[in-house]
Amino acid sequence: MGKRLFLLTLTLVIGSVFLVSLGRDDVGEAAGGGRTLIRDASMVLTMDEKLGTLENADVLIDGARITAVGRGVSAGNARVIDGRGKIVMPGFVDLHTHLWQSLIRGCATDKELNGWLGGCVLPLQGSPVSGADAYAGTRLSTLDAISTGVTTVTDWSHAFNADFARGNLQALQDSKQRFVFAFMAGTDPWIAPEVRRVKKDVIDPNPLAHLMIGTHPANWNVANVEASEKLSEELGVPLNVHLLESKADPATDQLGVLRRAGALRRACWRTTWCTQPTRNWTSLRHMTSVSPTTHCPTCAWYPA
Repeated sequence: MGKRLFLLTLTLVIGSVFLVSLGRDDVGEAAGGGRTLIRDASMVLTMDEKLGTLENADVLIDGARITAVGRGVSAGNARVIDGRGKIVMPGFVDLHTHLWQSLIRGCATDKELNGWLGGCVLPLQGSPVSGADAYAGTRLSTLDAISTGVTTVTDWSHAFNADFARGNLQALQDSKQRFVFAFMAGTDPWIAPEVRRVKKDVIDPNPLAHLMIGTHPANWNVANVEASEKLSEELGVPLNVHLLESKADPATDQLGVLRRAGALRRACWRTTWCTQPTRNWTSLRHMTSVSPTTHCPTCAWYPA
């Protein structure tokens, strides 16, 4: 079962507002080996066909696993959380986000996508933006995510430099969320060795973590796409790319670039924003028959 086993990510929901009841120390206890009993939850959404939805039920968590669900579960020496008036359910999954971008909230909000990228994101390429900056922005976004019931994220990191990528990744680890870290790769000589190190030293030992390689397919970015595909093949991890996120993208031959790089001959995740859904989904028909595709019609960072 290994990494694919469903480990505990639990959210308590009060009315229509999703709250996380565990503080920092309690999250560490739940993830690291403590026992917690949620007692008398008004509703437990088990997502299990046999158990169904339970009312006035208990959930026992031992370490990182749910070990018992039902009524009258023995607490023993477990920490007890009062579940009355609350809903217990698995956390939500955010399939695509850029967590560091809380740093640029409010930037170029009057621009369309490419104007925003040019004003707020691209100037950071090659800049001295630091690991501390990345940690602060990512940590803020993880707390935002958790407060809305999101306990699993795919974080597409622009990885402006090695220090930035490390700070970004450390914040994800400290969040205790399950995560996919999509590391933007390319031809810069520092990238491949750093991605190999990240996979070996950080991702592989963490049962809550997975790695993808991020890139942007376009006819002006061919070398970076080819380098990213080569690295993803070497490490045995998927690509994660943006497709058709602006009206200008159809002119950049995105699928042709992926095809020529060899990326369409194997499964890889792609994040898709469709500006003209009917035409764009038609053009994606072949690609979706090859690889899983996620449609993200909304903004990829958490609002203030």
